[in-house]
Amino acid sequence: MRLYLAEKPDQARNIARIIGIKDGGDGFITLKNGDVFTWVIGHLLEQCEPQDYKPEWKRWSWAQLPMIPDTWKMNKVKGKTKQLNVISKLLKKADTCVICTDAGREGELIAREVLEFYKFKGNVERLWLQTLVDSDIREALNNILPGSAKEPLYRAALARSHADWLYGMNLSRGATLAAGDTSPVGRVQTPTLAMVVKRDLEIDNFKAKEYYELEATVDTAEGHKLTLSHAPKEAYRIYEKSKADSLKSQAEGASGPLSVKQSKGKDAPQLPFSLSTLQREASKQLGLSASKTLEVAQALYEKKVLSYPRTDCPYLSSAQKPEVPSTLDAVRKCLPDQVKKLEEMGTVLRNRVFDDAKLSDHHGIIPTREYRELNGMELKVYQLVALRFMQAIAPDRHFDATKITMDANGVPFGTSGRIVTSPGWSSLSI
Repeated sequence: MRLYLAEKPDQARNIARIIGIKDGGDGFITLKNGDVFTWVIGHLLEQCEPQDYKPEWKRWSWAQLPMIPDTWKMNKVKGKTKQLNVISKLLKKADTCVICTDAGREGELIAREVLEFYKFKGNVERLWLQTLVDSDIREALNNILPGSAKEPLYRAALARSHADWLYGMNLSRGATLAAGDTSPVGRVQTPTLAMVVKRDLEIDNFKAKEYYELEATVDTAEGHKLTLSHAPKEAYRIYEKSKADSLKSQAEGASGPLSVKQSKGKDAPQLPFSLSTLQREASKQLGLSASKTLEVAQALYEKKVLSYPRTDCPYLSSAQKPEVPSTLDAVRKCLPDQVKKLEEMGTVLRNRVFDDAKLSDHHGIIPTREYRELNGMELKVYQLVALRFMQAIAPDRHFDATKITMDANGVPFGTSGRIVTSPGWSSLSI
């Protein structure tokens, strides 16, 4: 029997439906071909406490530090033993387990820690999904990977988990014993907190310092008035008024000439979102925290309207170019005016966006070829992602740039500006 191990019941039902469902059970689904689907519901196991390794480690004392387990142990998470028992019974009947959890480091850990806990000896395979769209599920089912292909992700997640335990358990006890008060320490938590504290101290200790810039009104030969400035960069700012007065006196009465340089330029749009760039934009535009953004993006992924969100890669695959029209058809149901405008301008499928050489396990976060009615924060996050995707395949923004400079008796003055001649991607907005 082949056992498919998904991350959540909904995910299991989505994939099982494509294969063919016979009937459902308590914590599993039987397929028409005799195989079975089940799920883990997040982490079903957790790291053991120190006293689970050695009774003497229960006491907080310097003598017990450092605590380094010889072999690592896991305990069942309270409240989730029922589903673990279901999986245990099914694993005994299975000769192959297909991991179908989220396609990422944590998803790999969630599944494999269960297989390790029950010492599963059968064959392990991996179903690797970027979206839960039916066509993508079918393609992934036709191209199931050997378990070894993604095992390094499990090893990386396991190393992170063990490092968290070693840092947290040992340093929390050491800091508490040294401070005489509870002082939790974490591998990520503590350096992050240190960064926040450092920044707060910089803000508290900041002392405003006045500096000077010069501004001049210039009469051009054509009778126009033009404002130029002498504003040195931060490293060369003028902090003494006497120096500013001296430069002012030096520049007064200067008669030019003006140097005018004109050029044409363009700038390309930003790449599609990775998780971190989506979190930053959602914070800026919607006031969402990083964790809330991930929560909403994950929900959109499970609703099949967004690709896998836990990605650090903003690039797309060249194989996705033919999918652009159908993706825009899905987005059209949500942002019809923006899609119409993009199609009128014409899409540009740049190699810097569709770059196979820069792909990681996952491509950038983009809409799928399906859409369903959304509302609230899910709609807003979806629109952010859809807009960034459309901008990424829109024409460049073109502009005329002008730079005017003047040597005023040895004091450099200048100004610059741009006039957009073709807005391109920047014309797409919500």
